[in-house]
Amino acid sequence: VHAARNYPHAKACSDVDVGLPDGCAGLAYHALLAVTLAHAFACARPDLVFYQAGADVYAGDALGRLALDKAAVRRRDEQVLDACVTAGAAVVVLMGGGYAEAVQDIVDIHLGTVAAAVDSARQRGAGRAPGPGDGAACRHARARTAPTDD
Repeated sequence: VHAARNYPHAKACSDVDVGLPDGCAGLAYHALLAVTLAHAFACARPDLVFYQAGADVYAGDALGRLALDKAAVRRRDEQVLDACVTAGAAVVVLMGGGYAEAVQDIVDIHLGTVAAAVDSARQRGAGRAPGPGDGAACRHARARTAPTDD
């Protein structure tokens, strides 16, 4: 899902490619994203997703052609991450883009992406058995590998 007329002008061939018109925002953007995510996850059934969380969808971005406000960018992140949770797919979030004149806007957008990822990780962690890095499991592993005075 990208701005159809944005760089690069000659697009690489891909399995799912949805080019959006300049200025696309709000409900239209989120509706198209929802349909595209459902289709992509149904076709691919991924175990792992690499999510390129570009900030150039922001309305104030100098190079982007879409028009999402900061709340809509955060909602986009939540949609993608929720789809990963629903599919049981692990996700790697990659930050990208961000060419707004006000650097604070870019920082806010990327922080929103991080916050959405943290919320998603907490949601993903609810109801599962403890694993590596989790409290009791981690303490148990340290106890087994701790050096002794022998």
